[in-house]
Amino acid sequence: MREETIDYVIVNEEGAAPISIIVDDNTDMPKVVLNRHYTIWLCQHRNLIPSCVGGAAEEIINLLDGHLREQRAIEKMDLEDQT
Repeated sequence: MREETIDYVIVNEEGAAPISIIVDDNTDMPKVVLNRHYTIWLCQHRNLIPSCVGGAAEEIINLLDGHLREQRAIEKMDLEDQT
């Protein structure tokens, strides 16, 4: 079984977000990018930021559930058209 790990990268880019989740081009896994340019802001909100993850997880689940419902409805319509 393949062990899935998430890479964490630290950058220092004024125009980038304080925290980003991107797709690692090599592994097709999530990669978390932390921007050192926002160190003071990250420190100031270090206790609040982890709680955002739980809320984001629920929003992601809702988004994906909606997508699956749409795809299933399309699939059903395609099956009805075939009969």
